[in-house]
Amino acid sequence: MSTVSTIAIAQEVRAQLLGFTPIDGSPTLGAALSGQLWIEDAPDTAVAPYGVLRYRELSAGGADGDIRRVAQLELMLYSRPASTRAAIRQAGDVAEQALHRWLNSTGELFVTECLVQPLPTYAAPADRELVAVRVLAQCYLYPRFLTQYAVPAQ
Repeated sequence: MSTVSTIAIAQEVRAQLLGFTPIDGSPTLGAALSGQLWIEDAPDTAVAPYGVLRYRELSAGGADGDIRRVAQLELMLYSRPASTRAAIRQAGDVAEQALHRWLNSTGELFVTECLVQPLPTYAAPADRELVAVRVLAQCYLYPRFLTQYAVPAQ
């Protein structure tokens, strides 16, 4: 895995989320979602529970030659019926554990903070049986698609 593109970054984060094994024996996120974790959008045929991962850059670096990026990872977890609220909240907790202080294998991406936000029940006419949890993580990264242009110090 690497940071050669923004899609490669999202794919690496997806792999970390699905493969992380909680120390307390809770199900992995991969098991809880039956592997249904999509990047950017879920298909119209998605069946709950499932997740959608989004990567977005918040700012560029400064004194580092504009190579470092500050980014946000947003994971939305969805389930239904409402009786699955505890299970999808547990999945959010597992996602937080997977991202907590995570440094990717190449050392180019480091998660600095992460939080879980259960969302309130939607009001009618929306689907009141839909349960959603948002996991937000902020990270610093030095993507290869930019570091390849770095000038070595003299």
